Amino acid sequence: MESYWALVPSACPDSSPQVLEQFEELFQRAVSSRSEGQSGLASMLSGGMDSTSVARLAVQTAPDLKTISARRQNYWTCPESRTIVAAQGFYGAAAHSLVESDLPAMMSEL
Repeated sequence: MESYWALVPSACPDSSPQVLEQFEELFQRAVSSRSEGQSGLASMLSGGMDSTSVARLAVQTAPDLKTISARRQNYWTCPESRTIVAAQGFYGAAAHSLVESDLPAMMSEL
């Protein structure tokens, strides 16, 4: 088997304010270029840092953003579900959640 790439460890990444500002600007541009002016936009909100960050930025340029999540009905028993519920309330986006009690009614469609 031939290797096509190799990870080369480097020194600690630069965490200067300029680098952090540049990352934030690039990230904002990446999200807004896909969400600005879009209608009916939805974002999967998993409770992780990446989906939560994307939703936070997308709702700024797409105020009618909907979030879609699969979470526990007793959300307080699961860290990801707690994060989903917190983020849904914070962003002001229309939140749609699928919980385990919804599954029996959907089994014929799955």
